[in-house]
Amino acid sequence: MIRLPPEDIDYILDYLHDDFKTLGACALAGRIMLPSARFHRFRDVKLPPWGNRSLAPLLNSADLARVITSVTTIYMGLRDPCDDFKFLLQLPCLCKLTLVTPPPQQFPTKTLSVIASYAPALTSFTLIGPGGTTPSHLVSAISEFGTLEELGLQHITIDDEDDVSYAPHPPRLRRLVFHDCSNPSIIVSWLQVHSAEPPLQSLRYFLRGQKDVAQLNTVAAWCASSLKSLEVIFAPHGSMAAAFRDVVLPLSSFSVLESCTLRFVLHEMCVAQNESLKWIPLVLAQLSSPCIRKVTISLVVDNVEDLRSLNSECAVRDLTCAYLDDMFVLDWDSMERSLASDHFASLRILVIEGQGSGNVLKAHVQKNIPTLHSRDVISLATVAKRAPWIVE
Repeated sequence: MIRLPPEDIDYILDYLHDDFKTLGACALAGRIMLPSARFHRFRDVKLPPWGNRSLAPLLNSADLARVITSVTTIYMGLRDPCDDFKFLLQLPCLCKLTLVTPPPQQFPTKTLSVIASYAPALTSFTLIGPGGTTPSHLVSAISEFGTLEELGLQHITIDDEDDVSYAPHPPRLRRLVFHDCSNPSIIVSWLQVHSAEPPLQSLRYFLRGQKDVAQLNTVAAWCASSLKSLEVIFAPHGSMAAAFRDVVLPLSSFSVLESCTLRFVLHEMCVAQNESLKWIPLVLAQLSSPCIRKVTISLVVDNVEDLRSLNSECAVRDLTCAYLDDMFVLDWDSMERSLASDHFASLRILVIEGQGSGNVLKAHVQKNIPTLHSRDVISLATVAKRAPWIVE
């Protein structure tokens, strides 16, 4: 039998990190592969409702329990959270938790308090609705996570009639993720009360229309001067023009950005007739940080891969990542002019994400946009059909 060096085996298993069936076979095939296979299989655990019951017996193995660093679980709210989350006490290396709540309910603050006491070393916590809560209850619960560095709120309705100025001191958050969340500026107001100089380094924000932009303006007023990384997801219900025509985006106020990701979820095809595509260079041109080194552009469209939907009046649009070769229809001339400004003098890489090889797009840029091509900053990144950030 040929014996491979351990580092080569680890490299192979790294490649198989998301193929759980193969990882299981590798774990049984040889003891030398067990640690790496177990790490990739169990470091990020996703539990269905009441799935913690099936996980509990596995945690009797201390070696396995130490591998788990991230857990996603669905909390139905039908049992005492002290019992439902007791399994967290057996995970000494847990640093990331994602909690999904059932629709619709007023989220009990007690649950977050229990989690904070059972997992005191959490550095990342994401709460996913649909669900609602009051600002005072939410910030009081978050304040109990003393080591928290990243907070994510998705599809959470936050009432706007509460005063959070007297709420407890927040953890030192370095990253915020607001994904289709109402009144996120209330969280920022709470942070601002306790920190005039924000420690925030990274922000991910979701925009559907004018109301979301107004909230982003409030957030930007507090952290724009310190933020290093910004990700904005544009997901209008209709066209970009209908959602953002009379809106001033605050992107130019982020003056020390080093990286920016712009994602667009559009309900039309990636064709020249799609007027919303013209907004991509317009948004790009608003970036004004002289420190910016990396810009990423992602696009989700209706690729019309199931032609049966064309014959149905009730068809549901299937939005997936655009094909790189279809992106030659973007206004590359305008993008080239924007990138030629002094604001992008430090730009090192422009990442375009999409499906496929991108050979057509490469040839198009080389032939028709020679100045931009000569800078050698464009990098085409192949992504999965359904990227994790796609909004359903």
